[in-house]
Amino acid sequence: MKKYYKIIFWLIWLAFVFVGPYTIIKNSRLDLVFSSPGLTIVFFQRMTGVLAFILFFLQIVLGANMPKLKQILGDWLFEFHGIEGLFTFFLFLLHPILYLLYYRSLYHVIDPFYVFTQVCLICKKTEIIYSLGRVSFWLGGLAVVTALFRDAPGWLSKNWRKIHIINYLVFFLMAIHGWFADSDFHLSPLKFIYWFSIIVVILTLFFECGRSHRQRKISE
Repeated sequence: MKKYYKIIFWLIWLAFVFVGPYTIIKNSRLDLVFSSPGLTIVFFQRMTGVLAFILFFLQIVLGANMPKLKQILGDWLFEFHGIEGLFTFFLFLLHPILYLLYYRSLYHVIDPFYVFTQVCLICKKTEIIYSLGRVSFWLGGLAVVTALFRDAPGWLSKNWRKIHIINYLVFFLMAIHGWFADSDFHLSPLKFIYWFSIIVVILTLFFECGRSHRQRKISE
């Protein structure tokens, strides 16, 4: 029976992942995309941003439901969750690197401080949206590091789940950044995945808080 559940899982996973690239390709002039280095960089930056958002959403759903899903699908799912998490963070990293290259094509200067660290709250709307993206990148990196060293002895092994909860904050920062910085999330069919994922993550966070509250009650 697990074999059929595994097939269903992969079909759902591939369907979600496929929506992002399909939407971008569907709404792009490919003859223009590859007509200049700047447009090519922007095309792949859009790809990495959309895929990072979708995969991060799937990571949250898998992580929150891992015990039940492992019973249904098998222990391999936990290893897949870790691999997917690392690949998602790779996309997190590649997305601003591509913007760094695009910035270089526009202004003929490489400015990693602007791309990775410049955060402002009192500035133009565009810069605020970019700042939310930078904050989500660093918080996402923190969550990845804590997950990688969750088995290390000491304080981290006991508290990594509490730190890992910031993934929800990272997701909503990504959602705001993506909606206002990238018009791809306004396009069909990606926009349906976008709003569906937000609803699912809100419900997941609600149930996670409820579960944590019940566990504290039991421990008391």
